[in-house]
Amino acid sequence: MIAANWPAGARALSIGEALVDIVHDRAGGVAEHPGGSPLNVAVGLARLGADVELAACLGDDERGAMVRRHAEASGVTLSRGTLGAIARTSTAQATLAADGGASYEFALEWRPARPDVTGFDVVHTGSIAAYLEPGATTVLEAVEAAASAALVSFDANVRPTLIGPRAGALARVAAFARVAQLVKMSDEDAAWLYPGRSAEQSAAALAAETGAVAIITRGAAGGLLATDTGVHEFPAFPVATVDTVGAGDSFMAGFLFAVVVGGLAPALRRRTADAEPLLDAARFAAACAAITASRAGADLPSAEEVAAFLGR
Repeated sequence: MIAANWPAGARALSIGEALVDIVHDRAGGVAEHPGGSPLNVAVGLARLGADVELAACLGDDERGAMVRRHAEASGVTLSRGTLGAIARTSTAQATLAADGGASYEFALEWRPARPDVTGFDVVHTGSIAAYLEPGATTVLEAVEAAASAALVSFDANVRPTLIGPRAGALARVAAFARVAQLVKMSDEDAAWLYPGRSAEQSAAALAAETGAVAIITRGAAGGLLATDTGVHEFPAFPVATVDTVGAGDSFMAGFLFAVVVGGLAPALRRRTADAEPLLDAARFAAACAAITASRAGADLPSAEEVAAFLGR
């Protein structure tokens, strides 16, 4: 169990899209919520107690103000140039299926200023920000600059309707995975990127080809964590799922938090981390994801909620 507090002076940066999810539920209702995978990761880290900044693109409009209030209420600082970077805040139309899963249609613009990565201990990116130009190249340059001093994590978070043909997406994933020391994707991401491979094969190949720790989440089936010592399984926590919106981002935030407070970041950066403490971090992260899946929308937990959940 992760019991330590976020170290004083440690800082995290999440780079990527912040937008408004327009959610169409199974009963025909419509609601708007702040969303975007990198925003959710930043909020998840902040709610757990991390010092975190978000570099994104928001319009100076009503929806941009909604996202800003949501981020700041959770303790996230917006990087200079985020607000007003685009004319209109991006949106994602999310439709919930009977099993709580969500499909998305996007109206999104991604043209960030290159963020200053100086002084951060963790730099995270992924999702649409890693694929959609002109911003994707800017983000890759930023994480390349960060990798000499920070733990870099990358969540593939594939959106096939938005990111174009598989070949281009594969090249982009490979470029980010070569820089990152931690690479995460879902089993659905892996199946789309690497058809014909099992999740175990994809995890092992990612770790072998990049030297990074590779994580593939499998929803209620738990997940896989691959290092140079092999592929290791970790379980999920059974919960009554309301929806899965933000659950993967909650896992990512929880894992990064556990890595930093557990003192594992230096070994990850050196690519010498042992599997056992990383599996402890994955258990904490799985608890974060389970809590988020048990309630509506991307409602990520606080450290106190995770401690209570694990102590049940």
